[in-house]
Amino acid sequence: GGGEREWPQVIYINGPSSSGKTTLRKGLQNRLKPKVTYLSTGIDILLREILPEHCFLANDALRDLTKQDTDWFYWEPTSINDSHSSHPTSVTLRCGPKGRKAWLGLVECTLGLVRAGNHVIVDDVCFEGEWQLEAWKSRFELEGVRVVMVGLHCHIDSLVKRERERGDRKMGSAMVQASRVHGLGKDLNKVYDIVIDTRNTTPEDAVAQVVEVCLKKMISRAKTSP
Repeated sequence: GGGEREWPQVIYINGPSSSGKTTLRKGLQNRLKPKVTYLSTGIDILLREILPEHCFLANDALRDLTKQDTDWFYWEPTSINDSHSSHPTSVTLRCGPKGRKAWLGLVECTLGLVRAGNHVIVDDVCFEGEWQLEAWKSRFELEGVRVVMVGLHCHIDSLVKRERERGDRKMGSAMVQASRVHGLGKDLNKVYDIVIDTRNTTPEDAVAQVVEVCLKKMISRAKTSP
């Protein structure tokens, strides 16, 4: 149900690396294609496409982390207090002062796509935690964007296994992100419209659950609209 214009302008997906965000995003785009076309943006597009190589990819390729350019996006060693970890230390993605400007620009680019009349799925990792999540939420609210907020989480064992199988991510980064991306100690049900555990949910079911939330929001909005 619902015409194209009634669908949420943004479906925002946040979760640690290897939690299934991109699979969910592509599944939603395919499932909703007959009704509404969603463009996509997010952290990978910023890090791997928008930024020149020296801003992240060069740092990502370095074995010696002390040689990174910390003005931009870089890996910071961090210790993990976790019995699951085979690494006593891991890494977490950080953004320096120039990186922060680029990251805030990603938020504004997304709003620009929406203002131009597009629907957008944001495939994101709030790798520095709460301030990034709040930046997205406050901008959506200020602009009056109709948004469905989706939080993904996944058991540490599954994240580590997927990270190892992928082979294109810094080992241990998913584990650190798992505790950080949603803001430490937050009640996720207050932050998101829907929270999905991707270890216990098939990709098809995850898509169906998000679509159901979108439809419920559309119905409640139709009831309250004059």
